Amino acid sequence: MGQGGAGIPPIVDLFNGTDLSGFNVYKATSSANDAPGTLLLATDARAIFKPENGIIHVYGDAADQSTQVHYLLQTTASYGKYNLWWEYKWGVKKFAPYTDLVKYPRDAGVLWHIHGDKTQVWPASIEFQNKWGSTGDIFALYARCKSLGVPNNLTQFADVAAGGVEMTVDGSTGLVQHMRAGNYEMPGAGTGASTGEGSDWNTCLLQVDGGKATYTVNGHVVNRVLSVMDKTGKAVTEGPIAWQAEQAEVYYRNLRIQVLP
Repeated sequence: MGQGGAGIPPIVDLFNGTDLSGFNVYKATSSANDAPGTLLLATDARAIFKPENGIIHVYGDAADQSTQVHYLLQTTASYGKYNLWWEYKWGVKKFAPYTDLVKYPRDAGVLWHIHGDKTQVWPASIEFQNKWGSTGDIFALYARCKSLGVPNNLTQFADVAAGGVEMTVDGSTGLVQHMRAGNYEMPGAGTGASTGEGSDWNTCLLQVDGGKATYTVNGHVVNRVLSVMDKTGKAVTEGPIAWQAEQAEVYYRNLRIQVLP
């Protein structure tokens, strides 16, 4: 990406298009969500998050319906105030033990403000969900955050102008979801990783300012975070960022960040 104008921070590529420099990849070693993962060597990491023509092809070499585990592609650097863009689309492959698409829709996501044990495949963090039918949901993973909710349904986001009231997403003991305001994902699944044909690319924007964040899906604001805390209630204002692999073939591209002063 080009440099910003005078006084405007540049937008830079986190993924260089050819290898996984600047990232660590962790593999789940236990079915327990809070168990430490294993740091993969570069060759093994590229087999799961496979660089292809400027795209990251997740589970690129895995056979359809084969048994796979969760993985995490995590930045080696931490960030506290930034704009983050990425695009994703679904492939056609699904992997055991989650091959039933009705029970287990295609699933992935981006974790931010990772803290605590950063080797876990489900580390303490906040998630920007990328999933069939629920892209833009918040998940608090072994952490807490404040958001806004519909007065008669605090589990669903509503902005202040729509009557939203402050509420807590308390994932201090596990994974807790806060639903988006609307559905704006283009969920098509197909092949054509190198050309973009056969499926729809979705554009996500995560705008983070310390403990605050705005979630945007294909140009629509769908969720907000007002503050982030660890499971004890201590403020969390920075951390690494990570992209998930959750038993579904997915493609990522244009992973770009603008670090703000």
